[in-house]
Amino acid sequence: MLFMLAACSPRIKYLGDDYPYKAQLDVFYDEQDVERPYAVMGHMTAEMNEFLHQLDEVREAMIQQAKERGADGIIFLGFYEAPQFEGDDNRDIVEAKLIRYKD
Repeated sequence: MLFMLAACSPRIKYLGDDYPYKAQLDVFYDEQDVERPYAVMGHMTAEMNEFLHQLDEVREAMIQQAKERGADGIIFLGFYEAPQFEGDDNRDIVEAKLIRYKD
């Protein structure tokens, strides 16, 4: 059962700083929409797998991870297909920046 739950989760990678958990998180899809001064605290990618094909589920998993990392906001940069080894299907990758407000 635990294996099935893990298989259905996106593979999230994060490079950046961590802060205490934040329950409130602002979600953006364009950097120009952020009206407050901010600093980028890290970069996040999520890889969809053969069990998980819904972008909404990946989005929610990334939002939860951003809250756990203490971000004030997440800026979704987009998604793309990344080639794998020859003969394998491409994998979908979602990219985001985590931000902390300066004020």
